[in-house]
Amino acid sequence: MSAVALQQPRRLRVVEAPSAIVAPEVAEVASGRRTLALVLATAVTIVAAVFGIVGLTAMAANASVEARALELQVAQAERTYAELVAAVAAKEDPGRIRALALELGLVPSSAARHLLLSRGIDADGGMRSDPDEVVLNDPLKPVLTQGR
Repeated sequence: MSAVALQQPRRLRVVEAPSAIVAPEVAEVASGRRTLALVLATAVTIVAAVFGIVGLTAMAANASVEARALELQVAQAERTYAELVAAVAAKEDPGRIRALALELGLVPSSAARHLLLSRGIDADGGMRSDPDEVVLNDPLKPVLTQGR
């Protein structure tokens, strides 16, 4: 045999505290309140989402109306531009200008003449000895030089 003595297990007594006992009515009321709060929160979220979608749809419709109005303004401006371009083209016609000049009493010129301007000052400000001398590299008169 063994030298260790066997001990018998002790039985523990279970004591229930009065505060630990929950009445079934209290549990149902707490559960009902939580369910009601969850249902209300869900309803508020759904209503807010519906109002948000309706609001966005209304804003999109408003933007569509504004875009259509702007498209009509652009089309009108393009028509006006085309009419003005045609009017300018008709008014700058050389035959029309010649006819208006004759109506005003102007007479046509006999021959075309060109005016040659001479400059007595070089580009750097120095005076030339011969004012009629043509300088081909004078940057101040690029159009009036004979070489260009």
